[in-house]
Amino acid sequence: MKKVLIIFGILQLLCVSCKEKKAADSQTSEMKTEENTQVATSNDNVLCNINGAPWSYTEASGVLVDDKNRGIRVLTLTFTKYLNPGKEHLSLSFDEATKELFEASVQIKQPGKDGQRIHAIYLYNERTAKSNPKGSISGQVTLDHDVASGTAQLQNLHIQYEGSLLANEKDAEITVIDLSFNNIAFSDVKKEMEAIFKNSK
Repeated sequence: MKKVLIIFGILQLLCVSCKEKKAADSQTSEMKTEENTQVATSNDNVLCNINGAPWSYTEASGVLVDDKNRGIRVLTLTFTKYLNPGKEHLSLSFDEATKELFEASVQIKQPGKDGQRIHAIYLYNERTAKSNPKGSISGQVTLDHDVASGTAQLQNLHIQYEGSLLANEKDAEITVIDLSFNNIAFSDVKKEMEAIFKNSK
């Protein structure tokens, strides 16, 4: 009987020890998650205000390509914000010759009727301008070697496909103000292809 009690006591001690270890591991994991979230937030850069709320990006990239249909060279800058889960994007397309903004795309998470956040897409281009006469965009870019700086304003961009899923009707339209960026690196595809062709000889 004494042996049984001793074994029972040892088992209880082992159980308590395991529970304490699991609790400690869980707390450590929560602390690491919180640290990672704080790091991600601190690395974000405020780009603009969307419907009065600041919007920041985690990383930015750009590409300069020939648009044969329009007969122009187009610089597209994409600002990406990483979320948990998913991500948001804001893209701006400029005519390299005139340095004027002619196309914009905003993809953000908005509250849905089911309590979940939906991926809402707002566009402005030649096609959507006809169906949304209230919408307008303006902006300029300056290029210095392979970096771009500039400003833009996007007025009354209408949601494309997800309007019926929105929890708030006011989210069907967005206005983007105070959009400003500096020294965003971009790749010139034509220049890079020429360099590759030259080096391959």
